[in-house]
Amino acid sequence: MFTARLAHLVNRHWALLLVGWIVLAVGLKFVAPSWSEIAKDGDLDYLPKHVTSLEGKRLLESAFPNEQAHSQAVVTLTRGGEPIQPEDRTYSLAIAERIRTESDLPLVDVWDYTTQVVGDMLVAKREEDVAVMVVARLTNGLMDVANAEILTRFEEIIDEMSPQSPEGLEVSITGSALIGGDLRASIEESLANTETTTVILVLLCLVAIYRAPLLVLVPLATIAVSMSVSYDVVALLADNFGPDDFEWSDFKIFTTTKIFVVVILFGAGTDFCLFLIARYKEELAGGEAREKAPGTALSNVSGALAGSAFTTILGLSTMALAQYGKFVSSGPIIAVCLFIALVACVTFAPALLRALGPVVFWPFGKKLFETSKQQPREARVWAWVSDAVMKRPAAILMLSAWAAIPFIFFGAQVDVTHDFMADLAPDRTSVEGADTVRSYYAQGTIAPMKVVARLPDDPAGEATT
Repeated sequence: MFTARLAHLVNRHWALLLVGWIVLAVGLKFVAPSWSEIAKDGDLDYLPKHVTSLEGKRLLESAFPNEQAHSQAVVTLTRGGEPIQPEDRTYSLAIAERIRTESDLPLVDVWDYTTQVVGDMLVAKREEDVAVMVVARLTNGLMDVANAEILTRFEEIIDEMSPQSPEGLEVSITGSALIGGDLRASIEESLANTETTTVILVLLCLVAIYRAPLLVLVPLATIAVSMSVSYDVVALLADNFGPDDFEWSDFKIFTTTKIFVVVILFGAGTDFCLFLIARYKEELAGGEAREKAPGTALSNVSGALAGSAFTTILGLSTMALAQYGKFVSSGPIIAVCLFIALVACVTFAPALLRALGPVVFWPFGKKLFETSKQQPREARVWAWVSDAVMKRPAAILMLSAWAAIPFIFFGAQVDVTHDFMADLAPDRTSVEGADTVRSYYAQGTIAPMKVVARLPDDPAGEATT
């Protein structure tokens, strides 16, 4: 009954559906914040509240409320292992002073080799002094969004001061904030590359399958509309139903979640449209009127589309039961986006087919559906494949399993790592700087561990670090 009504809606009110989706997509742009504005990637935003590091952070904040530094940017000056010169020390002080004057940096303070207590630790000593360090302490966390801009600003500062640099002096930059900045930049590049690669691959597949430009437009337009609406709907939900609005809510969006949304929506959206278009072509070939063919095709495939989509949606929704914050939020977010894509595929896509009519198969596709009764070569190939699967299912299953074994074996050899540096290319600015620090300073010099303890015998119950 529902599918019949949906088919009637598509056939009779296709123009209203198209306009409605376009108005919805445009209207949401005016009321919804952008994904990047509210996406989180803080180093502690995704951890369960009871983990040791978060308990330590809360104790540190309560005992030392004036301690605002959460990350560092480090400038290291060396001469390739040779002793540093007096002019190198003077130049390090000039860099420190220049950083202090940068009003757009979230600075707490800047340490140099003259700073009391910590100054001596910033000079690397062997037989002689071989490196000197400047440390800018920042209020940003490791993965704050602004760290990419901070990395760029530090690179600009070093470039601007390079004419004053003593000859032969090597200057590198690193630190937790700049490593976070490189990670942020890497994530943005991955997002852009994933989107571009996905679009190109889907486009090539659709062109190879349909060989009709207008027919390729149908799934691409449907995916584009559903992605636009999905991004804005999820951003609105996170903006109005997040932890800041309701204590019971843990609904957050993360920058990296966008990669999975892109891949899922392009993959599922393309598959759903392929089912619909294939059935639409069969209905036209069978003599169905062009005014009724989209609705008839939809009524015949809607069950399969809904079953496929809701299986995935339910699976993704179970991730809300996880403890790891990115899983808790990302699963339901992707599920919401997939549901929106399903709605677009059963309304916008058939409405677009109804608007374009058989001309959508121009120039070669029209001949394909008009002569489908003659069973073209690709139809005979797939008929042979389907017959083989039905006749020998066990043999096909075993063959597929054996073919997958090499990939399973190699996949199992991949080591799991939580090392942020391992996720970055070796030529990244912060990675090269970290290698320099590692060569001259002790482990943990630029990012020491903080241990916070409450003294049990202290009547005031104060903490110490």
